Amino acid sequence: GLTYKTTKDSFRWTTGEHQSFTSFGFGQPDNQGFGNCVELQASAAFDWNDQRCKTRNRYICQFAEEHISRWDPGP
Repeated sequence: GLTYKTTKDSFRWTTGEHQSFTSFGFGQPDNQGFGNCVELQASAAFDWNDQRCKTRNRYICQFAEEHISRWDPGP
């Protein structure tokens, strides 16, 4: 996921990469309740919101390109 790293003063992916794309909703990130993790808000066109890392949400997995190309949804 995408988390805020205080030592680097920026959001970073769990892979260590600095985020190059953002889609935060209006007024976000606002650090309400120490929001060091990022979630997608289905109720707000899937814009990003900073959220407490202990908040339980559904998740999205990251896959390498070579694995994605093996998936063929068919016609």
